[in-house]
Amino acid sequence: MANNFSAFFPAIVASSFIALTATAGGVFGYSAAILCLAAAALSSAIFLIYLSLAEGGETQSLSVEEALSLVSPTAEEEEKRAVLRALNDLQFERSMGKISEQDYQEGAREYRLAASRLIAQSDLSLADRKKAALERFKNYADAHAKEEKQVSVEKVEK
Repeated sequence: MANNFSAFFPAIVASSFIALTATAGGVFGYSAAILCLAAAALSSAIFLIYLSLAEGGETQSLSVEEALSLVSPTAEEEEKRAVLRALNDLQFERSMGKISEQDYQEGAREYRLAASRLIAQSDLSLADRKKAALERFKNYADAHAKEEKQVSVEKVEK
């Protein structure tokens, strides 16, 4: 049922927006017609993104923990951000005259060393996360290719 709806949905939406654009253009002028066309383009983009996400979730699903691990920053990234913020705060305090140049140089050296260590760690973590994402994509692509091959074999057999 959902596949039948998604097959006709773009045609329904397109004809609705054409009618809406013509009506808005006739009643309110060109600016309303352009606004309707922009709304149609936005709606189409959202629908295409929805279809791509819906298809991607058919063969494999993510657990909540997996989904959060893909988008949430790691502990190293959070610590790196905190160190870089502290370095910016230290620079601000020096510019306001709250700390001496010597104190600034000592603090900045410590923060820069910590930041470089954390950046190296986050690069390694990112490489591991990238490897895991590529492996997940490969598994998805293999499963999708097998599914397509099976569908084409069934069509040939008919």
